[in-house]
Order: sequence, then C-alpha cells, then structure tokens
Amino acid sequence: MNIPKRYHPILVTLHWLTVIFMLGAGFLSEEGGDSPINLHMILGVLLLVVMVARLITRFSTARPAALDAGNSFFNKIGELTHLGLYAVAFGILGGLGGGTTWLSHG
Repeated sequence: MNIPKRYHPILVTLHWLTVIFMLGAGFLSEEGGDSPINLHMILGVLLLVVMVARLITRFSTARPAALDAGNSFFNKIGELTHLGLYAVAFGILGGLGGGTTWLSHG
C-alpha cells in the first residue's frame, strides 16, 4: 500500500472548517446572554456536521505516517491531546454545552 506524504485535501479542508466554526461559535457565546444565539447555534450545527464528515473522511482515506517527536512520551501526549480535543468537542456538541449554559444560569 502506498503511504501518502500529506493528508487528503478534503480532510485538510474539513480541519480548517472545524477551526473556523469552533472559533466562531466560541467568540459568539457570551455569558451575559447578549450573543447572537441563532448564529451561534447555526455554527454549532455546522461544526457537528463538519466533524462527523471529518471522522468519516479520516477513517476512509489513507493517512501519512505518524510524525515522531523523538520522544515516546511526547508522541503519546500528542495522540491523547488529539483524542481529548475530539472528546471535548463532541461532548459540547452532544449536549454538555447546553448543560453548562443551564448550570451557569440556573
């Protein structure tokens, strides 16, 4: 099997869309309740769609060889951090974000 040197362009595009939607939704969430909630929610739904598409694309396309930090501890920290970011993002999108909003206002 031929190992690519770079990630698939669709995966790269989905990565940057994830960043844009995550930052956009984050900047639009204000604690005072003055945020444009409709736009915040639209970005959240788009983020969920893009992240699901990203996972499907990630597991259906060939990936380049893993980068080596030169230290097995740092390699493992990198993997765990990546998985943790996915877990936090899906946790927020799956309802925990609504729960934290409810808890902070209730």
